[in-house]
Amino acid sequence: WVQQVWFPHVFWVEARDLNPKACRCLMAVLERRGPCAARALLTLDLRNTKLQGCADSVVAILRACSSLQSLNLGRTRLKDEGAQALAYGLCADDPETGRPRPHPSLKFLSLEECGLTKVSGPAIATAALAVPCLEELLLGRNELGDETAIALASSMTPRGFGFGGASLTRLDLSENQLMGEGLAALAGALGRHGYLQSLDVGGNEKIGGILATVSEVTHQVMEGLNSACALRDLHLWRCGLYDESA
Repeated sequence: WVQQVWFPHVFWVEARDLNPKACRCLMAVLERRGPCAARALLTLDLRNTKLQGCADSVVAILRACSSLQSLNLGRTRLKDEGAQALAYGLCADDPETGRPRPHPSLKFLSLEECGLTKVSGPAIATAALAVPCLEELLLGRNELGDETAIALASSMTPRGFGFGGASLTRLDLSENQLMGEGLAALAGALGRHGYLQSLDVGGNEKIGGILATVSEVTHQVMEGLNSACALRDLHLWRCGLYDESA
């Protein structure tokens, strides 16, 4: 029945919990070109859909739908290979100039619980923060580690310089095996970035132990947080923080 939908006038697609066969069918329809193309699409929600073998289709849709503002791929088990393909789609090279051309409209990206590790994390971090309109980046419940946190921090451009997460207001890295170095890098980036309002690093249980034993890291974190003029919400739940480490 999905092939009978007139997608050129569809703004929002919620296709959660699809099995692989249904997912492939939907991808084939959304990838259509010409008068049947889904050129008006603003929101694509594929949460908990089985995306095995469909990562390239998602990338093709992302590049074709320049108006897309929200992409939810949470719990799709995208894994590192799919995430690396997505990173390319977020910031593919322009075929005419050869220069990176970030997606022009994306504001919300969720890759929660997708089986991602430090193998794909830095690439996703760099590509996502190159997207000029991105406001919310949700990466919780993966295994991205300090490497990804450091890549995110390095990509956060000082305000007024454009790109580099210039619009980013919410970042979720909860339950990602972060330790002190990753938190210190993120905290240090907050002040120079100047726009991030919500940072969730909860569920990274080794942070407290590092802060309790490595005074240099604790100082870096505190110094960074003190300079975070825009930060309104800082989530540190289940981080192993006690009186001696807080």
